[in-house]
Amino acid sequence: MQGEDGTGLTAVVLRALYEVPDDEWLDTALLVEALRKNLPTHEARLIELLLLQLLDQAALILAEYQAADVETSPETSRTHYHILLGVKGASDGSDDTPLPGTRLRLTPLGRHGLREYLLAEGVPAPLIGELADADAPTLLEALLDYDPASAHAEITGWINHRSQGPAAVQLIDACAGLEADAALRRLSAAPVLAELDEPRALAVLRKAAASQVPGCAQSAAIALAGRGEIPEGHGPELQLWGLIDQLWGPLGVADNALSAFLDQEGDKVMPLLEQTADDLWRCDHPATRAVLEAAGRHLKTRDKVLAKRLRKSATKVGSQRRQ
Repeated sequence: MQGEDGTGLTAVVLRALYEVPDDEWLDTALLVEALRKNLPTHEARLIELLLLQLLDQAALILAEYQAADVETSPETSRTHYHILLGVKGASDGSDDTPLPGTRLRLTPLGRHGLREYLLAEGVPAPLIGELADADAPTLLEALLDYDPASAHAEITGWINHRSQGPAAVQLIDACAGLEADAALRRLSAAPVLAELDEPRALAVLRKAAASQVPGCAQSAAIALAGRGEIPEGHGPELQLWGLIDQLWGPLGVADNALSAFLDQEGDKVMPLLEQTADDLWRCDHPATRAVLEAAGRHLKTRDKVLAKRLRKSATKVGSQRRQ
């Protein structure tokens, strides 16, 4: 059920359990319902039942070792068993009635043990607060593996540990450079910079935006623009630069990383690509051509028209300088 890279079903379930905040409950029925969404209808119901049976058994084992608190109805296992036997016609896969599940909540002992297991299996399992003393590059690299809620909690703790002014200086310094790994740091830095609102921190951003330091100037300007403040020397081209830079980070890791990023962030990125595809060639980001070519390649099956526009835009990169 689990591959060598820790991305199998077991890892998904355990990571979901780990990500539930302290003192909150995980409903196994809701989790399994989410996992079955992309399965064929005739298979989904049976797989849902089998998974619930396995999760119910795992919950009892966790409870036995005091790793989790468990709440279950006496009817839960009986209902699952009867449906598996065909008493309620599960074999036709047509019944979408929600099934009863088990609720479980990790104890401190269970959270510690589960984290150790996930880390040993190569599955990211961040411990909120562990990065409070980390420098900005370390924080930004680690945030790439966080879910949004955990990232927000970690960011808040990191900023509070040093106050906003020094935090802004460290973050902007970490955004310097135009190589792909610097673009990944900027990708992580965006939500952190968005948290800064104190006068001293904003002064740091304004100074950086007015500088000529590649990466730093654009990151600071984009953060200020998000607050409705367009810094002097920056205009509409800032949006183009930011979009190319967002895609450059994952592309620098690997082609399939860019594809995964487009899948994950499609709701945010695709409308921007649609809106700016014909103008992106004007962007002065050094990775513009590479990004447009790669995005055009990856979007060919999803949106042929957009993919063609991006590839056409790629052929124009540098034409302004040649004229």
